[in-house]
Amino acid sequence: MEEFKNIMANLNLPYPKFIDYAVPGNKQCGVCPCDLPENLEKYCQHMTESPQG
Repeated sequence: MEEFKNIMANLNLPYPKFIDYAVPGNKQCGVCPCDLPENLEKYCQHMTESPQG
């Protein structure tokens, strides 16, 4: 686990754009968060109607 954390920390990846909305949505079983910004609302439909089930 420590090795994985070190690898990830040193990749210098940008902060994920949708993580603050995707994680709460996943915790609520795909329910879009009520504080979703207007520019992300179009993705809400995609998140709730996933072809993957």
